[in-house]
This record gives sequence, structure tokens and C-alpha cells, in this order.
Amino acid sequence: RLEENSGNDGDSFHIQHSTEVDVYRLYFVDACEKSDRFRSRLGHQARYFGELKERDVLDLGAQARDQTLTWLGKEPFEIYTRGERVMNGERLYAMVRFPQAPEGQQWLCERLVQAGLARIYTRGTALADGRSRAAFEKYLRKIESEAKKAKRGAWSLSGS
Repeated sequence: RLEENSGNDGDSFHIQHSTEVDVYRLYFVDACEKSDRFRSRLGHQARYFGELKERDVLDLGAQARDQTLTWLGKEPFEIYTRGERVMNGERLYAMVRFPQAPEGQQWLCERLVQAGLARIYTRGTALADGRSRAAFEKYLRKIESEAKKAKRGAWSLSGS
């Protein structure tokens, strides 16, 4: 289950299982920042989505956090991890799957990309459903293009 923690955001969150709490970081995506602590990352995200203002990126980061926490708080989910640590820290790369969701909405990273709340950026992996890293990234690029055309999330603020 989701553990409340001020460090939770759109792509990293604390999950309690049994008696332990682990911190997971999503494979494939980087959600917008919710604070200006990492200024260079804010700049990269602003450019990725078409030269957004820093304030817009921060607002999108808050939206990504709220949406992720809502999904994790309301729907049953599964965590898949290979135990890879993010930059030798405490966080573990993971995929989050909502097994009761319809096809095309089962993976948290795909939902964030569809909503225009995360960029495709960071380490990928083969999926538990058998898809290769490359095949899933290609799929994410397709749904990102659709989100961009539909002007969802960050793409609604972009000139791109």
C-alpha cells in the first residue's frame, strides 16, 4: 500500500509491504518536478515540453504527484522491480501495474505519459508481460505523440 511521505511525487513514492517500506522510482519516465530543488532538471523538463515557464513545470509536478497518489491510493496495484538502485541511493527502479485496468491504462508510466505529466526519460526495462524495453518505449512515444496532439497536460501549455 502507498505510504504517506512528503517525498512522494509523480514518479517516486514510498510503498509499504509486509513490515517494510521501500521507495520506488518509475522506469521510463520523469514526472515534472514539484519543487525548485533541482533547478537544472526543471530547465530540462521545461525545454522538453516546449519551453514552458518554471512555474508551469512546478504546477505540472504537483498535478503529477496528486494524480499518481490518487491512482495508487484508490486502485489495486502491483510493483515489479529488478532491484536496481537509482544512482546507488535508497530508491529502486520499478514498474507499477494496475491489473484491473483496461489495456492501455495498466502501467503507471503510460498513464502519466498519456496525461502529459511526464517525459519519456530515464532507464527502461523489459516488462513483466513480455514486451521488450525497446518495444515499450516505442509504444510510449506513440502515446506521447497522441497526448501532444490532444494538448493534454504539459502539451496544453506548449507552443510545440
